[in-house]
Amino acid sequence: MAGTETLLIGINFLMLAVLVYIAFTLRRYQQKSSTTAAGIDNPGMTGKEKLFDVLVENAPCSVMAISSTYQVLMVNEVTAAITGVTREAALGRKCYEVFADGAVCPDCLVAKTLATAKRHTQTTWRRNHSGAVKYIEQTAVPVLTSNGSVSYVLEFGLDITGKQELEHQNQQLAVETVTSLAKLIGSRDQYTGEHSARVRDIALAIGKELKLPADLLGELAIAAVLHDIGKIGIPEQILNKTGKLTESEYSIIQRHPQLGYDALVNIKQLEKVAEYILYHHECYDGRGYPSKKAGEGIPLISRILSVADVYEAITSDRVYRKAMNLEQTMMVMRTGRGTKFDPEILDAFFCFLRRERPESKLHLYDEEAVG
Repeated sequence: MAGTETLLIGINFLMLAVLVYIAFTLRRYQQKSSTTAAGIDNPGMTGKEKLFDVLVENAPCSVMAISSTYQVLMVNEVTAAITGVTREAALGRKCYEVFADGAVCPDCLVAKTLATAKRHTQTTWRRNHSGAVKYIEQTAVPVLTSNGSVSYVLEFGLDITGKQELEHQNQQLAVETVTSLAKLIGSRDQYTGEHSARVRDIALAIGKELKLPADLLGELAIAAVLHDIGKIGIPEQILNKTGKLTESEYSIIQRHPQLGYDALVNIKQLEKVAEYILYHHECYDGRGYPSKKAGEGIPLISRILSVADVYEAITSDRVYRKAMNLEQTMMVMRTGRGTKFDPEILDAFFCFLRRERPESKLHLYDEEAVG
């Protein structure tokens, strides 16, 4: 991964160097369209123009110049390697006729850049003319005329297919790791394993109510499943004690977020998850543990876990008490508003709950039951 990041940094510097010079040379380069495809062998070229061609031809990314009418003005060999289209077949034609299906793509960066006269970037995938799937990190940059209109667009494309495949493998490894850890939790303490699965379902419902993006929902699911993994390091006689915990026993229980963090933080794919687990017992008013963080200083996912964790815990039978009824449960949850819980997240939870358990609406204020 370090090699890929170094390459990306190098390419960014190269792009800057090309951009600084390209705006001064490409207009003259366009005027010499009758020259050879690459233009390098044209004896009328200045030294600077030749230097420009050398930069473009040796760039480790694709470089294209596209006119305001979508005509391909210039391409380098890397573009041909990525797309499977030769330079000779591309020059002078409409880019969407060469690289797409004959119409401007819905997500076309060139179109966005022509419309806004601003730089745009995106990561996309396409099946090239050779049938291979390619993941491309694209950047489109406008080159403006003196009156501010777009003369042409420079499009840079970095083939990140290998990086995407590696990330997919890492994601698969992370899923397998989480599955194994979840089984470990269940084998140590059946209640904790079942509790974690239910917390996951509640937390995801809250996350969807908050309209979190897919990547955060994925992190939320993993963090919920593993949020109590630190209890593996807590003695069973304390976890399963039927009576009230002593002060020293409670202080030992309070170590489990830190133990969970320590167990996961060195797993590259679970670094963020480890942080979420560390803070899932923090309180919105700053009176939680282990760090007494408050408000938005607590990670969003940790704040969601806090609501889901408490609700699931008090509505389930424990070795030391029976589950609370709905009225008791709603009293606890409402009392925690702004102290234990983030009010916005609690409201999202109430919106979910009133659909899941319509009778809960009887125990909510009018503003809490709206959603």
